[in-house]
Amino acid sequence: MRGALKTYRNLPAGAAERQEQLTDMYSRVDVMARKGIIPRKRASRIKSRLASLAAR
Repeated sequence: MRGALKTYRNLPAGAAERQEQLTDMYSRVDVMARKGIIPRKRASRIKSRLASLAAR
């Protein structure tokens, strides 16, 4: 999970690849929250930050 987040954050700004991987990252974060590995509010915060990165 942490490695996937780091690779997503290190993608170049405005890359089309970033938009494509956004839904995959959402899915990973949701699964982690559903399994109880991370709290739901932390998952929401991570997804919000990912969305703001994708918008740049």
